[in-house]
Amino acid sequence: MTTNCIYFYVMRLSWEEMRNFYLVAYCVKILHCSFSIKIFMFMKFAKSLSPVVTQGIKAHTSKSFGRLFSTTNIPIPHSTEHLKLQQKLFKLDNTPATIKTLPTSTKLVGLNVTPVKPCFLGTAPVYDPEILNALSLREKQEWLEIAEKYYGQIGHYELLCDVDCVTSSSDNGVPIYYLDHSLLEPTSYTSIKKALDLDTIAQIITHTKR
Repeated sequence: MTTNCIYFYVMRLSWEEMRNFYLVAYCVKILHCSFSIKIFMFMKFAKSLSPVVTQGIKAHTSKSFGRLFSTTNIPIPHSTEHLKLQQKLFKLDNTPATIKTLPTSTKLVGLNVTPVKPCFLGTAPVYDPEILNALSLREKQEWLEIAEKYYGQIGHYELLCDVDCVTSSSDNGVPIYYLDHSLLEPTSYTSIKKALDLDTIAQIITHTKR
């Protein structure tokens, strides 16, 4: 066991546990025997400490990851800080985005199942209702996949309050708004295939692949 390994374990022990740890190490050190026997004896004596050491490592790791991924590190959705950070993420994703204010009672549509991207930052895309007549073939393929794999549906929503949000555009220029869905009141859901005639689109895609 190297010095670095010993330090890795000891740094997570309490003072009493550390004292006992070094006591075992010292007792083995002063014995007049070969190095290999000392290592064997050290491991044997230290075995009783392993549950404590393991528990300490688990607690330390859990605490570290908790700090790293804590939601307290993410600004409140639609706050000034959140919007600035989200715009930076969209820029990194090479997606043009602006800030737009939507008024209360705005009618919107969107999928109830959407892929997650880092730039969404806790929000999800919803659209002007005109998107239902303006999807590109690529977007129709994506929506068809969501319908088939995840039983996705088109949700019809109404905005509950005025809100500033990051906005991008679909392939055909329809605004896409990235909203915290707790701000939306669902009014109805529609089958994706039925709303967009995606059965016909699926046949076209299948024929194209052949």
